[in-house]
Amino acid sequence: MMLKLTNINKYYFKNKSNQIHVLNNINLSFNDTGLYFLLGPSGSGKSTLLNVIGLLDSFDSGNIAIEDKTINKYKNIDNIRNHYFGYVFQNYLLNEEQTVYQNLEIVLKLINYQGDFNNRIKNALKPLGMEKYIKRKVKDLSGGQKQRIGIARCLIKSPKIILLDEPTGNLDEKNSVQVMDIIASLSKKCLVIMVSHDQNLASSYADYIINLKDGKVISEDVNTQKTNYNVNDFNTIYLKDYQNNSFENINIYHNEELPSLTLVFDHNKLYIKCDDNINIDIINSQSSIKLLNEHHTVKKEEQHTFDFNLEELDYQKSSKQVLKFTDLFKKAFKAKPKRLLKLAFFITAFIFASSIPYISSLNDIDYREGLETNSHIYEPSISLDAKQVGEVLLEGDLIYQSYSSHNLTYLAPSKNIVTNVDKIYLNASYVPKNDSLNIINGNASNNYTDIYIDKLVANRLLNRPDIKSLGITNVNDFLNQEIYFNYFNIKGKISAICDNNEPSIYVNKEMLMLDTKQTSIDNSFLFTSEIKSLENNQYLINEKYQDLATDTNYQIVGIFKSNYDDLLYVSNNNTYLDYYYQNIGSYYLYCNDIEHYTTKLNVNFTNYYQLEKEEYYFKHNASIISSLVFSGITLIVSLVFLYFIMASSLIHRIREVGIYRNIGVLRFDLYKMFVSEILSIVIKYSLPGFLTSVIILKYLHNGGLISNYNLIFVPTLLLIYIVLALLIGLIPIYRLTRKTPAEINKKYDI
Repeated sequence: MMLKLTNINKYYFKNKSNQIHVLNNINLSFNDTGLYFLLGPSGSGKSTLLNVIGLLDSFDSGNIAIEDKTINKYKNIDNIRNHYFGYVFQNYLLNEEQTVYQNLEIVLKLINYQGDFNNRIKNALKPLGMEKYIKRKVKDLSGGQKQRIGIARCLIKSPKIILLDEPTGNLDEKNSVQVMDIIASLSKKCLVIMVSHDQNLASSYADYIINLKDGKVISEDVNTQKTNYNVNDFNTIYLKDYQNNSFENINIYHNEELPSLTLVFDHNKLYIKCDDNINIDIINSQSSIKLLNEHHTVKKEEQHTFDFNLEELDYQKSSKQVLKFTDLFKKAFKAKPKRLLKLAFFITAFIFASSIPYISSLNDIDYREGLETNSHIYEPSISLDAKQVGEVLLEGDLIYQSYSSHNLTYLAPSKNIVTNVDKIYLNASYVPKNDSLNIINGNASNNYTDIYIDKLVANRLLNRPDIKSLGITNVNDFLNQEIYFNYFNIKGKISAICDNNEPSIYVNKEMLMLDTKQTSIDNSFLFTSEIKSLENNQYLINEKYQDLATDTNYQIVGIFKSNYDDLLYVSNNNTYLDYYYQNIGSYYLYCNDIEHYTTKLNVNFTNYYQLEKEEYYFKHNASIISSLVFSGITLIVSLVFLYFIMASSLIHRIREVGIYRNIGVLRFDLYKMFVSEILSIVIKYSLPGFLTSVIILKYLHNGGLISNYNLIFVPTLLLIYIVLALLIGLIPIYRLTRKTPAEINKKYDI
C-alpha cells in the first residue's frame, strides 16, 4: 500500500458562522501503481482532496500514511513532498522567463541529484518529443508543449506518486489524447492520481474511479471495461454519442440538460426562441458541419505509445543552493526603482546616521561636562547673621559673594596678548587651594598669583579651536601658561594641573576675599594676625593713602605697608565681620562638611552642583530623546517604504514564488530571493546617504561644532539599519510562505 488516508477532515472558515466542511471524513487507500481518477461536480472537493493528498494543502484532522511515514500535522513536510510526489498542474506552473532546462534543473537541485544534470534533463525530455526545445524559453512554447514540459519536470525525479489536476483542461482534443496516453503509461510504474470532470476520459483511461459529492466519497469503482476515448471533431457530430429524444419529425440529440426552447415553423421559415447565452448554428447543404449516425472512436494509428525509462533515484535532503544567492543578487541589483523611492531611501538613511552623536553621548554621559559649580559650594536658605558668618570664617572655611569664574586673557609665549583667545569664559568655579587637591602635574604653590586648573576644565578648553591655535594640544601644555585676571587686574600663571573631577580653578583664599567685596575694608581680614591690637571700629590706613585719613569717617589709628595698591584699610575681626554682614548681600559657603554647618547653624543649604547635575541630565536626556525620536521616525518611514516596495515586488513576482512553493522549493530559498533584493536597495540607495551623513558629522566634529562623536557606532548603526531593513522587508514573503501552496494558488489565482 503506497498511500492511505484515514478520517481526513478539512474545513474552510472553521468555527465561524460560514463554516464549510469541504472534506468530510475521507478514508481512501491507493496501491503502489495504477491510475486513479477523482471525479465529481464543481465544488465536490476533488481538487481540495488532491491538494491534501499531495501535501499542497493542510487538513484539520485525520492522518495520511505514505509507505512507512504517517503525517497527522501539516508541519515540516517540504522534504516529504520532494521525496514522494511529482505534480502536473492544469496551468502548467512553469517559469515563463526561464528556459526549459532551467525549469527542470531546479527539481534536480531540490532532490540533491549527484549525477549529470544535462543527461538527466535530456533523457526526461526525449520520450516526450521535447529534447530539441531544451534551450528555448517556456513563454515561446504552445500549450501542449508546456504541458509536456510540466510532465517532464514531474518525471525527472522518478516520483513514487504523480498528482495531476485536470492536466488536459487547457488542451485541445488531439493534445489531450497524447497527454493521457503518456499518463496511462506512467501509471503502470507508479501511483497516478488525477482530478477530472470528464467522465468519458475516466471511462477510457482510469484503473480506479472515485466519485465525490459535497466533500464525501460516494463511490469507489474499479474500471474493468475501458472504452475507447471519443475525440471531438468539431466539423463532425457523431449522433450516437448523444442522448436521443424524438417526436414526430423532430430529432433532439444532447449530452447536457436541454435549455428552454420555443420552435415556430411558418411559411417555410423556422423561428427559434432561446436564452441569449446559447449559440445557434444552422446545418444545411452550405454548412461545413456533418452529421453522422455513428460513434466516434480513436483509430488504432491515432493512439500514442510512450516509453519512459529514467532510473529511480535515492532521495537525499538537498544541501545545494536551489536558488543561488549571487545570481539572485545580480538580478536584484540591476533592477531600477522609481526616482522618488531612491531619494526617500537616501534621505532617511542620512537622517538615521545623524543620530550618531546622540548615540555616542548615551554611551559616554558625563554630567560634569555641563557643570560650572564646585560640589563643595552651598547657598544658605536664609540670610546668616554676623555671628553665624563669623563662626564659618573663624573655622577656616570661606564665605564669598561670587564663585563663578571670570574672564581670563591668555598670554602667548611671546608675552603678547592673543586676541582670538582674549576673555575666555571658563564655565568653572573659583575655589581656594587646599592640601587635599590631587595634583597630577606641576607643583603646589602658595604664591598669591599662581593658580591650579582642574583637568576637567582643561579638557573643556582643549575642545576650543582658539586654544588649539596656541599650540596647546594636551592638558599638560597648560602648565606655566601666563594668564591675566581681567576681573582682579592681576597677572599670574598656571602652576599645577589637578585631577579632582571638579569644574574648578583653584586660587589663593585671599584672592577670593578680594572678589567678595570690592571695598578696601573687606581686605582687612587678610591681615588679622597684624591687627589683633585694634579695638572695634578702629582702622589702619595704607601709608600710600595716609593723606586721605582726614577725609574718611573711619576712626584711623595708624598706618600699614602693603604691596597691593587697592588695599586702603585694615581692621580687627569684629569690625570686619560687622561690615561684611552689612554689605555682602547674597553669599555662598565653601566647605567640605555641610552637615556640620547645617546642624551648628540650624540652616538648610542648597547645593547648586546637585541642581546643575539634575538640570544637565534633564536637558541632556530631553535632547537625546527628541533627536532619537526624530531619527526613529525617519527610520520607520524608511522601513515602511521598504515594506511596501517588497510587498509590491512580491505581488509582481507572486506567480514565480507560487510556482517555487508548488514544486517544493523551501522557504529559506525564497527568503534568499528577497534578502538579495533588500540588500541591493540598501547598498545602492541607503548606504550612500548613510556615509554622506557620517562624513559631514566627522567634519563638524573636527571643527569642534559637535563634541560627542564615536566612530565605533558607525558600523553598529549601519548593522542595525540593515538588520531592521531585512526584518521588515521579509515580512511580506514570510506572511505569504505561511500559507500552503494551495492557499497561494487560490488567493492569487496562480
